[in-house]
Parts: sequence; C-alpha cells; structure tokens
Amino acid sequence: MYVNDEDDFDLEEIETDESEESKEVEKKSRKKNPKNDTKKSKKKLIKFIKVLIITIIIFLASWWAAYSKTRAAHKKENFMVNELEKMYSEGDYSAMADYFFTRVNEPNDKKYAKYKRISELYDDYMTADGYMRDAYSKVVQGDNPNVDYSWELEQMFRVILLCDEYADEGYQYDEEKGVTDIRNKVVNYLQGVLLIDTIKIEKVADAYLEAKDSEAIQEVIRTIDVMAAESMNKVLE
Repeated sequence: MYVNDEDDFDLEEIETDESEESKEVEKKSRKKNPKNDTKKSKKKLIKFIKVLIITIIIFLASWWAAYSKTRAAHKKENFMVNELEKMYSEGDYSAMADYFFTRVNEPNDKKYAKYKRISELYDDYMTADGYMRDAYSKVVQGDNPNVDYSWELEQMFRVILLCDEYADEGYQYDEEKGVTDIRNKVVNYLQGVLLIDTIKIEKVADAYLEAKDSEAIQEVIRTIDVMAAESMNKVLE
C-alpha cells in the first residue's frame, strides 16, 4: 500500500502548531484571570492596612509618652512654684533659697524669676552677715587691736545697694516683700548691733545708689570706713 510521507509530515506540523497555540491561549487566559488579580489586590490591601495600623499605633504611643512626660514635668514645676511661693509668703527665705538651689533644674525659667532673685539676694546677705559677725566677735574680744570690720561693713552696704537697685527698677519680678524684708534685716543689724544711726545708714545708702562713677563709689566706701571706725568706738566703750 502506498503511503504519502508528505501528508503525514503536514499533519504532524499542524498538530504541533495547534498545541502551541492552545498553550499560548491558556497562558493568556491565566494572565487575564480576574480571580487571580483580585486575590493579589486583596493581599496588597491587607498588607498596606497592617502597615498603616502599626504606624498609627507607634505614632500614638510616641505621642502619649511625650505628652505624659510633658504633663508630669508641668505638674512637678507647678508643685515647686507653689512650694517656693509658700515659703516666700511666710518669709522663710532660708528654706526657700535652699529649696531653689537644690531642687530647681531650670533656675533661669521666667516662672522662677522672683525666687531666683530673692534666693541670690538672701545668699548675699547671709554671706555678708557671716563675715560681719565673725569680724565683730574678733573686735569685741580684743585679741588683736589691728582688727576692724571696715571691709565687712562694705559688704553689708552692698546688700543694701542691691535692695535699693531692685526698688529703683520697680520690683519687676514682684519681689518687693522679700527685698524689703532682707533690707530691714541688714539695717536692723547695723543699728542694733553695730550702733550705727539709722539716718546715717540711709544717707550712705542713697549716696551709694546715686554713685555712677568710680570716684563717687570710692567716696562712699571711704564714708563707710569712717562709719566702721565710729561704730567700733561705740561698741568698745
């Protein structure tokens, strides 16, 4: 029986072509399958939502931590201001100064301006007062005839000068009570212990406040030295 080889070849070629075409069609159908696209879109959306939720949670946690910290700091500051004001109102400047210097972390903050000024002024007063009392004791004991308290008296008047300068400024931090109290402490000591006349004290204080150049300041200091000598004579009588 005769077989046509060419016909067989053509049939195989046709079958191969049809097979390849079917594969291409199948591939395209898979690519265009809307179900696959939907699944992928859902996965992406879910992933995005998870990332968004985590981001929001982290942001809210950070905000709450910062808010809580700030709130706690404000609460602490308000408590400290109230404590300082209580001691200031009671005239307990020693306790107030100790509290301010040891507890306040931001001493230059405006809310502490009054307490800072009075604490520093009280510290200056206590330093000058300590020097003065020590020198006064030595003079009274008479162990050394060359000892006097001219320099110490100058330090006391420097405290009075500071008080008068704050008064001249108009008590810009509402510190009038503290300044007045400390000034009175100095004047009372000069008058009651050193036996210096109040009128003389105020005259020297006024001259000190008005002195604007070095020559005028030196003249005030010389007056204070004379005042110290006169005081010593009265004390030793």
